[in-house]
Parts: sequence; C-alpha cells; structure tokens
Amino acid sequence: MQVTVKLQPSVAAALRPGLQVPVVPASEVVTLQQAVDKLGIELRPMHPTINDPDLSTYFTAEVPDSDTERLQQVLHALWSFQGVEAAFVPAQAEPAG
Repeated sequence: MQVTVKLQPSVAAALRPGLQVPVVPASEVVTLQQAVDKLGIELRPMHPTINDPDLSTYFTAEVPDSDTERLQQVLHALWSFQGVEAAFVPAQAEPAG
C-alpha cells in the first residue's frame, strides 16, 4: 500500500539534492532518516523530475497491503516528526458503473 508523505520544504530539500530552499538542521533529517530506516521503508520523491516548490515536498513509501498494523505504525511514526506535514493513504479510485 502506498503512503503519501508531505514534508516541510526544508526537509524535502535535504532529501532531494539540488533544491534551492533553506536547509533544515541536519539532526532533524538524520532523525527522520533513521526512523524511516528502522521502519523498513524508503521515502521516494513522488515527482522526482519536477522542481516545483510545492510538488517537490511530496514523497511516497510502500507498506505491504496485508499488514494494516504496520501501516498504522508507519503513519503514526511519520506524524510524530516536526518536518512531516502530512502522512496518509490516498483514497483509492473506484470504477464508475
């Protein structure tokens, strides 16, 4: 299951080399990265080739579909970081019919 994560611009810049925004203190980024590693997920830019300041703050992470307890653990952990503005599972589109 895909989790969408919206980061503060300075945190996103630290995780996406080449962005020109003020950099967050390294300790915050290191703490977030350590937590992500401990959770066994990887934050990947949702729009890796786009330099738009708003879109560049969105990242995704994969959590196994069948593990709802782990999904809740990941969401709760991400929400606890100051540099994370949102962490959620996007609504699934349903076929019209």
